[in-house]
Amino acid sequence: VSLGSFTVKGWHASGEDGESKVLGYKWKKKDDTFGPRWKIHLGEVKRGVKCGVVLNLENYEEEIKGLFSKKMLLSVVAQLYDPIGFFTPLVLNLRNLLSTIHQETKGQVGEEADIPVLYKDKLTWMIKEILLAAQEDFPRSVIPSFEEEEKPKAILVGFCDGSTVAYAASAYLVFKREDGGHEANLLYSTAKILGSRRFTVPRTELLSAELLVKLVKMVEDAIEDKIEVVERLYLSDSEVVLKQLKLQAGLFDLFTGLRVDAIQTSTEPEEWYHVASEDNSADLP
Repeated sequence: VSLGSFTVKGWHASGEDGESKVLGYKWKKKDDTFGPRWKIHLGEVKRGVKCGVVLNLENYEEEIKGLFSKKMLLSVVAQLYDPIGFFTPLVLNLRNLLSTIHQETKGQVGEEADIPVLYKDKLTWMIKEILLAAQEDFPRSVIPSFEEEEKPKAILVGFCDGSTVAYAASAYLVFKREDGGHEANLLYSTAKILGSRRFTVPRTELLSAELLVKLVKMVEDAIEDKIEVVERLYLSDSEVVLKQLKLQAGLFDLFTGLRVDAIQTSTEPEEWYHVASEDNSADLP
């Protein structure tokens, strides 16, 4: 550190009392757990300070029944910082609702006007789920306590899925216990909203498979010094995509061929498996 002309002012360690801010999350050092640092303000930011009402489980219904504009909804979405993607399904639902409202009311409802009543029931349910999730914590370490090796072995399992509104991918580390069972921990997840773009489901499924390959490469590079990945499994519920990956990329149109080639370059055919939709952790409605 000194070689870079940096000075250490202090440090934090697991087991200490109190909370710290780490990567956009709150770190409860005593329990060594992470949790979201979400405080949803409905007012504007004045001189760097957030003003207005803070949504909670006691007041969210009344606040949404009142004036709730597209501008306010956009502000709520922007405040849900989740860089690792532990709450991707919740944030994705809200982002998709914002996109739907914007497209269907464009030119009819101003940015600061109240959103249509028909969307408020969905919004109320989504905000409630987010406020409940804000109370949850999860272990900071993805390595189970029963692992004693300095560099434990694990299987990297990825899921992907696409729909007409979005596509998503998630990655898990799976460790084998001595009793023959397994323990899995979420490493990372992400999702992309299609917005005004229109793709068929097979195309979004292919986009999700491409996204998964990039995600797995990213997380494997990040953990290579701490964990030995002995196997990679890519799981999709799209039989169309799985069959495409067994064929030559040159047989397809430009859109499909480029993505099939990119996936085939980075993965092996035997690493891809089919998973039922109900068992797909990245499944989208």
